[in-house]
Amino acid sequence: FKAPIAGIVFGLEVILFDMTMTALVPLLLASMVAAMVSYAFLGQDVLYPFQVQYSFSFNEVVYYVGLGVFTSLISAYYIKGYQFSGKLFEKIPGWLGKLLVGAAGLGILIFLLPSLYGEGYGAVRSALKGNLDFIFNHSIFYGFRNSESIALILLFLVILAKVVAMSLTFRAGGIGGVFAPTLFIGTMSGLFFALTMNYLGITNLPVSNFALVGMAGLLAGAVHAPLTAIFLIAEIT
Repeated sequence: FKAPIAGIVFGLEVILFDMTMTALVPLLLASMVAAMVSYAFLGQDVLYPFQVQYSFSFNEVVYYVGLGVFTSLISAYYIKGYQFSGKLFEKIPGWLGKLLVGAAGLGILIFLLPSLYGEGYGAVRSALKGNLDFIFNHSIFYGFRNSESIALILLFLVILAKVVAMSLTFRAGGIGGVFAPTLFIGTMSGLFFALTMNYLGITNLPVSNFALVGMAGLLAGAVHAPLTAIFLIAEIT
């Protein structure tokens, strides 16, 4: 993720809980080397380019608190859903059975919601701009692209289904991490929250700002690392 500071904070916050020099120096060296190698091969571009267009308003604090509560609930669903999938797949005999069930389930989800395909980096970039085209592109719901209510329903389904898709991938024997899915789900959660508030006429929130904060909120809730979430989002955007 080209986030060396976040890597150090994550190591201290989640794994080590140790601020001694013997723990900190190896973390610093490892993060520096990793960042330099990443820059050398991949360049210095950030993962999710984000430009602040709306300044922070104190009147929006209550809505940011509401977003925090919402992302905490989605985080609980994320964790419980992943744990529940493990119990279900334990009942499926053999690796082939797990593979077939996982592949079939994942294929159905991607057919219905194509934005679930892959890491979702493109969808996250669009969401950070407040653009909902990624929900309808290559989708059977493309004909509803001008309906804001349908867009909100599909966006919420994407949030729920991404947890299922991630769980199916892992349980069926696929590979991946937890950071990319949490960034995806968090961004969609923040976008959904802001768009819903605006759609209901309650207020007029800057959707891009809330999408970004939602990314940090879900990462903090799912990984239990709020400081890591703050530094990571600051470095990758």
